Amino acid sequence: MDSIPVGFIITFPVSTVPTGYLECNGQVVLKTSYPDLYTYLKDSGLACIYGDSGNYFYLPDLRGRFIRGWDHGVGRDPDAASRTDRGDFQGGDLVGTIQDEGFKSHRHSFRDVGYIYRQEVIEAADMTIYGSNIGIITVTMIPDGTETRPKNIYVMHCIKYTST
Repeated sequence: MDSIPVGFIITFPVSTVPTGYLECNGQVVLKTSYPDLYTYLKDSGLACIYGDSGNYFYLPDLRGRFIRGWDHGVGRDPDAASRTDRGDFQGGDLVGTIQDEGFKSHRHSFRDVGYIYRQEVIEAADMTIYGSNIGIITVTMIPDGTETRPKNIYVMHCIKYTST
């Protein structure tokens, strides 16, 4: 007997979807083909929280996304109220809602130790410097990519659809 419950999302290190699972890629599937999963993804509501249309429902789409724990009103996500539609026209502090990338503006200050050192730091870090007098200076980092992200590795997220 399989002890993994219906709706469990798990990562796999290969691109082959195992038996009993579906890839979390936002695809539309028949309610009658996956009744246990459909019931589970309604989350005690009337329709699948990721979208529902006639005889079909949508799977969560986790491609290219980092997973974040639900804030659940604790206040660790200061932007929880602005999270967008998960598929059932619901946004805000709810499981399944989506948030776009963000980069909080910030600056770094350090004590200036002289022109030659300062010039080497500017060239090595590709940054803008404010204040050229000896003393405290502030630097603003210049982005070198299209997003802010940690080092990462691709995996495939799949959801369990059967209880057997």
